[in-house]
Amino acid sequence: MQKRKCQLHMLILMLVCIGSGHSHSAEPPSPQPQPQFYAPVEMVTVDQWLYIANQDSGSVSVVKTGENRMFSETFIGQRISSLARVGSQARLLFTDEVKHELVLSSLVQGHVSVIKRIKVPYSPVGVKSTSDGTLAVVASLWARQVTLVDIDETVESGLKISKKINIPFNPKEVWISDDDSHAIVSDAFAGHIATIDLKERQLAGLFNVNVQNIRGLTTSTDGKYLTFSHQLLSPNSATVRNNVFWGNTLENLIRSVPLEVLLQPQSDPGSIIKVTHWLQYPVGNPGNAAGDPGDILFTSDGELFICFAGTSQIAHGKDLHNLLDRINVGSRPIAIAADQTERFIYIASHFDDTIEVFDRKSNRVVKKLPLGDGQPTYSLADKGKRLFYNSRLSLDGWYSCNSCHVDGHTVGGLNENLSDSNKFSPKRILSLLGTGETGPWAWLGNKIDLDGQVLKSIHITMQGGNSGLAKGNPAPSISAFLRTLQPAPGVRTARGELIAEQIKRGSQLFETLKCSECHAPPTYTTVNTYDVGIQDEHGLKDFNPPSLRGVSQRYGLFHDNRAADVRAVLEDHAHPDGSISLSKSDLEALIHFLESI
Repeated sequence: MQKRKCQLHMLILMLVCIGSGHSHSAEPPSPQPQPQFYAPVEMVTVDQWLYIANQDSGSVSVVKTGENRMFSETFIGQRISSLARVGSQARLLFTDEVKHELVLSSLVQGHVSVIKRIKVPYSPVGVKSTSDGTLAVVASLWARQVTLVDIDETVESGLKISKKINIPFNPKEVWISDDDSHAIVSDAFAGHIATIDLKERQLAGLFNVNVQNIRGLTTSTDGKYLTFSHQLLSPNSATVRNNVFWGNTLENLIRSVPLEVLLQPQSDPGSIIKVTHWLQYPVGNPGNAAGDPGDILFTSDGELFICFAGTSQIAHGKDLHNLLDRINVGSRPIAIAADQTERFIYIASHFDDTIEVFDRKSNRVVKKLPLGDGQPTYSLADKGKRLFYNSRLSLDGWYSCNSCHVDGHTVGGLNENLSDSNKFSPKRILSLLGTGETGPWAWLGNKIDLDGQVLKSIHITMQGGNSGLAKGNPAPSISAFLRTLQPAPGVRTARGELIAEQIKRGSQLFETLKCSECHAPPTYTTVNTYDVGIQDEHGLKDFNPPSLRGVSQRYGLFHDNRAADVRAVLEDHAHPDGSISLSKSDLEALIHFLESI
């Protein structure tokens, strides 16, 4: 009966669109099987409707907020990564990170209809629209690009790319100033921020706030700060119990950076400036941490709501100098939104496929709205994925596997997790993308079993051996999940900037210079350890070579990040033995090849 109602609603919607004389023809809805998982990632309220972007199902679900009930569902794409309202209009933008598309949709009485799709740079994961609805800003993760897209409902094309801007990091979240003059995009993994001048349509500044896991970009209640949640890792604080307990190893925080700093014109926009002034507020405390803080919402009366994704809680309060009130919700709350009246707050629980309704008046969750049938079948890898993002696996919930390996990649910093049995010799956090094929593990190559490496991480790095989750033998399921992670594409591949002649020449040089002896295709690593002329603080110099797949998507190289990128490895360090000397043309060809894999 419910299915028939949905089909009737869609038929009415199609007739309304045809009869309205709209200049764009809407795509007809296509029948879809019941999704196994929905995985909501972002929400936006338009009038009395709450629109929910579902990552795994590729659909958008709609809640009628006045009645707090599910109303409709429309399949938009393959893997929806973000959504945004177009100005104040009854239209939405979606990004599909698998099809690499930006999707423009119209809204009619709680139903969504696709108007236009265009290809955008590889892996779009964030989008926002200017308040006048004429420009969209799209963040593409692996392409390391920000794309400006003109929105014009008066022409058939509807969407048109006007500018692609390269940036030196992987962007995710997007913020646009109230006056539509600037956009800010934040790093998906580490602490970089880029400011885009929307009037001149060019890069205006690059900044580093030296944090990780930036989420929830929003404007402070006084309009003077860019506020966001993040984590802060101390590279020299060994992961022993005392340090983890007191939050010395990794802190969970809210930070507010003055907008006048980020929006100030820079004489050299391509140079990264270290931000030195901010306000900072800890969330969580010893014994009751708040791992993986996420999305942030400020209500009009100044109350803050924040997701603690790792501990499956939301917290709220008006005084950030005191501890916030916490409420337990579904697994991994990832997005938060309010209805028009701001009485009800909606929480998207990523792993439970639910939208929970929090009533500010009664200070409790009053309803849970399932997105699917609520009866999924979990594979071993599915169970491992839920554990990977769960900070309850660590001591007191301070951090999860995801805290240092964001979405399986890396925050790029150093961590002293005693993997070499020594203190005060922190090592670069390795990406886990493709790790199932690149054993042995750890910098010394001394972990030959992935399950064993996972257990070591839980018991030593996370100090979570006494947690209830650790007692359930989580290693096999987490390992199964890690084996599903695919390597990141090379940045030139993601940008479509491949030059066949350069790749051929670079590949030949890779063999001629015997790079493949340590980094053998197709995984671009080997099982042995090698002395390449560098050592750590304790004299250790034999290291297992990390895979070079996706090497251009990392922020630092070698065990201690002494090289900024591939170019620095070859030019400044003449890797591997300090004696390699290349002509300029050969150097460029080799770099081109490495940035393609």
